[in-house]
Amino acid sequence: MIALLLLACGDGEPTGPGGVARQAAREERADRDDLGWVSAIVLDPPAYAAVVERAPDGWDAMRVHAYARAEGAFADDALGRARAAFALAVLYDDLSRAMGVAVERLFTRWDTHGGLPAGDAPVAAALAAWCSGGESAGSWAARVPEGPSKAMAAAVALDRPPFTVATPDAYGRRMRVHQQARGAVDPAPLLAVADQPIVTGPPPPPPRPGRAPKPAPPAFDPEQWDACLYRSLSDIWTERLARATGGTGWRSASAFASPKAGLSGTLFAAWPTAEDLRAGLQTAERPGLLGARSPLLRQLGVGAAAFSSDDPKAANDEVHTLDAGLDAWSKKLLDQASEDGAAVLRDVDPIHRFRQEWLLTRARLALEVGHPHRALALLEAARDSATPDIGPRNGPALYALLAQTHLRLGEVQQASDAVATLSVAHPEIRGLAETIADLLVAETAPEQRKP
Repeated sequence: MIALLLLACGDGEPTGPGGVARQAAREERADRDDLGWVSAIVLDPPAYAAVVERAPDGWDAMRVHAYARAEGAFADDALGRARAAFALAVLYDDLSRAMGVAVERLFTRWDTHGGLPAGDAPVAAALAAWCSGGESAGSWAARVPEGPSKAMAAAVALDRPPFTVATPDAYGRRMRVHQQARGAVDPAPLLAVADQPIVTGPPPPPPRPGRAPKPAPPAFDPEQWDACLYRSLSDIWTERLARATGGTGWRSASAFASPKAGLSGTLFAAWPTAEDLRAGLQTAERPGLLGARSPLLRQLGVGAAAFSSDDPKAANDEVHTLDAGLDAWSKKLLDQASEDGAAVLRDVDPIHRFRQEWLLTRARLALEVGHPHRALALLEAARDSATPDIGPRNGPALYALLAQTHLRLGEVQQASDAVATLSVAHPEIRGLAETIADLLVAETAPEQRKP
């Protein structure tokens, strides 16, 4: 039971639906599989231990949302590596979408309040739109002047990947790093340059001997960051997922629902059962939506209604219904659990973990249909504000989605705060942080300089 004790290490007093007292009177008995992996690990601790004892470091890293560390720790466990790769593919997809919104807002602000940066800067906006799935790549590409970046702009205008376009400029050099990383299916080359802008700002004027430095002339030549970084990282981790499972693309996550996968395919996931995952694969248009329409959760009265309006009250109502159902389940499980199972329910707190993972999928679905107010209500309900850092209680995708949602709502400072929290665990998001900082300046300044 060593692995059980490892994964049941407490992080303070439990909060939320998992922190309940044992009931004196027994209610209707719960079945091991009634709530999928959540009830399974509480009512059958030996089954839980059997899974995590095969790779305790990997599962401990998954528990605290340290997915890259988990992938390395699952050295001899292909399914475990695939689970970690899936989580990273989803996280970087969330970051890519946040970056796309930030760049689009920034360049639009510059364009309407004083003019775009000089030179071929619009190629950065075109790349951001293409890599984040936006619709403005062609319009920004049309504004790139003749020069080295024109070929790359023409490629994205035709919906062609920019990574294979050979240009001698700074954008072309960075796209060659993308091509190298993609070809090797290795994130390392991109992570090595993630803290470096593609285009640096203007250098300071050289000092003049014997005189005070002459003030630099007004210039508008800001840094440009790699807006395609997170798209490539997501694609690389998707390919690593596929290679680990022997499948193709993100739908190779279907391996998690195979009988051979068992509890390893659902543990800590947004889908409570293999059946829920299989149902999600039939309807989800991208990996981060798997679990959002859980058939099992419809028994609790949530997840079936369509997002008909951007109504935060409707989101809060859904959360209240979810919490009522999960609280009832938590009490029932604790009443029937053995001492080991009660320790899992208390310390690992699977109710909280599943609740947050599922609410994140619902928030993505709300953003997918253009309902950011609803998404924000779901994300705020998902966050454990008592322990805000990335760790067992809050995953990195929560803050990536908060950043995207606040950006869509025009709440730039709040987006900056979310990214600041995320950057401690994921320093590769510096480009997103710097872009949001530029946006904050642009939206608070009365007018940008003309280039």
